[in-house]
Amino acid sequence: MFHIEAHELHRVLERVRLGHAPKQVIQDLFNSLSAKEKAKIFNQDLAELNLSIRVHNLLKGAGIRTIRDIIVFSNTKKLCSIKWFGPKHLDEVFDALELLGMDPRHWMVKQAL
Repeated sequence: MFHIEAHELHRVLERVRLGHAPKQVIQDLFNSLSAKEKAKIFNQDLAELNLSIRVHNLLKGAGIRTIRDIIVFSNTKKLCSIKWFGPKHLDEVFDALELLGMDPRHWMVKQAL
């Protein structure tokens, strides 16, 4: 997903070993990336998120091809307005973005169906 230097990886693992929440450690790491490194992540294909085939196909059918598209789409429309896309699918997308260090539950509001 994104490149991490060995010394940075050691620091991340040490924080987790000391009891820091892994999601927070990953989020802090993402926040420390340069704009260029973040752009690489945002421009990655949906396949990089390792979503289920169903979720991937639903997003693709709605014209969502990259991680950036998810962010733009979710800020302009409700992801749950995609036909057959429900709360469990939304959770899957959120979980995948969290693994990249993003905090989608903070900047995207879950929409009621």
